[in-house]
Amino acid sequence: MTSPEANLASGPILVIGAGGFLGRAVCKALRSDGLNVVAADLPGLDSGEGGILGLDVSDREAVLDTVANLAPAQIINLSYIVGPALAADLHRSVSVNLLGQVNCLDAAVATGVGRYLHAGSIGAYGPDQSYYGDRDIAEEDGCPPALHTELYGAMKAFDEMLIAQYAPHIEVCGFRFSVIFGRGRRNGFTKWTSALVELPNDTSTIEIPLSPEQQISLISDEDAARLFLLAVRAKRISRTVMNSGGHTLSGTEISKLLKRKAKNISVRLCKAQSPLPFAYRFSNERATTHLGFKLTPLEQP
Repeated sequence: MTSPEANLASGPILVIGAGGFLGRAVCKALRSDGLNVVAADLPGLDSGEGGILGLDVSDREAVLDTVANLAPAQIINLSYIVGPALAADLHRSVSVNLLGQVNCLDAAVATGVGRYLHAGSIGAYGPDQSYYGDRDIAEEDGCPPALHTELYGAMKAFDEMLIAQYAPHIEVCGFRFSVIFGRGRRNGFTKWTSALVELPNDTSTIEIPLSPEQQISLISDEDAARLFLLAVRAKRISRTVMNSGGHTLSGTEISKLLKRKAKNISVRLCKAQSPLPFAYRFSNERATTHLGFKLTPLEQP
């Protein structure tokens, strides 16, 4: 198998799902490093970093034709249906989240693409830190199907099993990302995380769905994008999954961080614990050892 790193000059990096929150950050990081990027997503979306190629990963023929015509050196697939939309239309979700991966991988193998990277999730470990104990969760760990309470996490875990089947034919690697925060989060469970990087209005009230003691693992969109950049530049990737790791913070610690940014804001935490969709302690020793990845330190509360 030819080294993907050696082929970077022969074809672009195809980023699928480039119009999404993480996709925009990834395109920006790759282009800032001088790489030739083709951004693709559903028609009508904008990557924020130039033009975007319309592509629906559930359309097998379109994927095969697009990859054959572009002949990319590597593919980064970030396309995924998440949140309420996932359960609301299971046929569409399976077509994109599972069959879409198969379509992209078949196209990559047929075209001779060197490397296939994708966004996994800590959701693959299930929602319960207590199942793993008071320790960092490593890639060898896994959640039994019966303990998954979130369809998203179970689908991410199955995705990895599908993608691993292609490892004999193409380098594949997925990053199990902690909860990604950054500018522009406006919807869903993590919308409050944008306040960690955008200066809150001094009169704002920020509601955080954590009790004071509950903990969550967070990674910035810039760090997540940098992890993809390191993987693109790597000579070899011998692992099919890697944890990104994250900053483990409690509700109280997050509240202190926000109040240091804007002293007069109001932060409202939950009085009682409610179930969270993710565990919160993760080792990223593998990404550090193989790719030299380290999290950017947060301002300490």
